[in-house]
Amino acid sequence: MTTRLLCAALMLGLWLPNSYAQLVLNGSASYQRLTQDVYVGGLYLSQTSSDADFIRSATTAKRMRLVVVANRWSPRRWQQMWQNNISINNENLSQAKDVQTALMELTQLLREDLVKGDELVIDYQPGGDTRIYLNQQLALTAVGSELFNFLVNTWIGPLPPSREFRDRMLGKVKDERSAQWRQVLADHQIPPQRTGLYEGWLQQERQQRLAQQRAAEEARRREAERQAQLEAERKAKAQAEKARLEAERQARLAAERQAREEAERQARLAAERQAQAAKPDSQPVTPIVAASKAKPQPTAEQLQQQQSYYAALLQWRLQEAVNKEVTYPAWARQFEQEGLIQASVTLQRGGDIATLQIADNNAHKLLVSELQRAVQAVAADVSIPDELQGNAWPLLLRYRFQLADTALLPNPQPQRPSSLGPEQSSEPSVSLEDYRASVVAAVKAGIRYPKAAQILKKQGHVIVELTLAADGSLANANLQQASAHRELNQAVLSAVDAAAPFDSLPPAAGGELRVTVEHSFRP
Repeated sequence: MTTRLLCAALMLGLWLPNSYAQLVLNGSASYQRLTQDVYVGGLYLSQTSSDADFIRSATTAKRMRLVVVANRWSPRRWQQMWQNNISINNENLSQAKDVQTALMELTQLLREDLVKGDELVIDYQPGGDTRIYLNQQLALTAVGSELFNFLVNTWIGPLPPSREFRDRMLGKVKDERSAQWRQVLADHQIPPQRTGLYEGWLQQERQQRLAQQRAAEEARRREAERQAQLEAERKAKAQAEKARLEAERQARLAAERQAREEAERQARLAAERQAQAAKPDSQPVTPIVAASKAKPQPTAEQLQQQQSYYAALLQWRLQEAVNKEVTYPAWARQFEQEGLIQASVTLQRGGDIATLQIADNNAHKLLVSELQRAVQAVAADVSIPDELQGNAWPLLLRYRFQLADTALLPNPQPQRPSSLGPEQSSEPSVSLEDYRASVVAAVKAGIRYPKAAQILKKQGHVIVELTLAADGSLANANLQQASAHRELNQAVLSAVDAAAPFDSLPPAAGGELRVTVEHSFRP
């Protein structure tokens, strides 16, 4: 080891575990994006090895070191790089809660841009923890070597940045560039003004939380005053409304009595006229039979409406099939990836997809890939209306991935034009009992236990009564029984809003239906 390398190792040994001096540089490489160097990485081991199993072993001391050489590395690029590289190089999710949390926090670690000279170190010592340092400050930790292996797989896993990158990290390539990168690692020193970067972020967040708490307390005080004023106004309005309703009731009774008397008088007059008009020689009226008419042919405008309907029906069927096929990717859930994905599809008569293009809205790759897979899986099975003219049709699909909301985007079935006549349905009418059960199931499926309430072990029972209009829309949601915790009540009401609108009411409902939903929160 040269004098310069020894000095660098001793300097790092001041803040890293004492065993740092025992590790040797196994390999180094430059991570590039669009031909631009982002960081120089170095893999350090207790002894040099090109065996990936040895590197992943829990008995091997190891370290990953990333020295930023780009002028700017944004939080967004950082998150995309780690989430994508971790998910494609690790087949299974971790079952350890601290590892799951550390992976999530790592992808969201940056509060601002990293700049040239910043450094990330991921360290593991046998029998200890995996620790992640940003500019010499401990940021994350997880028990064992599992977290380290998830991250080192982004370098030596099945889909590394490149095959050359993996070979260099495994020590299989030693050339002039390797020597240059080795020198970069040996010479690197964190700029003094950047050494307190992570602690500065934490301090700023603590101040923000304190300010938010004070603002929340002030808002609660004002809300309490407002609620008291509203309650007084409500009582006054209730008294006035009660008096108004009583006056309307008296007026209605008087009107009904007057109408009843008038109806009786008209009935008597009609009976008298019928008796006077009766004559024995009256002639029967000969009915006039209308001549039969041929069924009219649809106009050009009606034909255009019919074709628009069949095209909309095809898009509706494809969207319904996609909605049933899509599943939330496990790694996307791990990294809390959300977003609205839109796809332009050209579907051919035989069920083949001519084109499939995703709108560019910075959506995560895992979500885009899942929507593409679902479309390709169901396209051939979608029923294309025989009456639809043409051999290929452009369609627009939309799917929203949202962790806290299981409700799908609205996909109303297109209305059949009157020129086609009513559609005959052979499906039996849904009973009120089954309909209520489906509404309750849809709401309960969307209820999420708020994380903060779960941590604080808040519990309670919530009962909400829904009033549904004939078309299934939500007319009212009334809390019949509220828990002692506002966030639990809101969780149920949010699930109700997300689940609405529901299917149209069965005929037996008579135009309006009340449904009661109950849910208990238990830690």
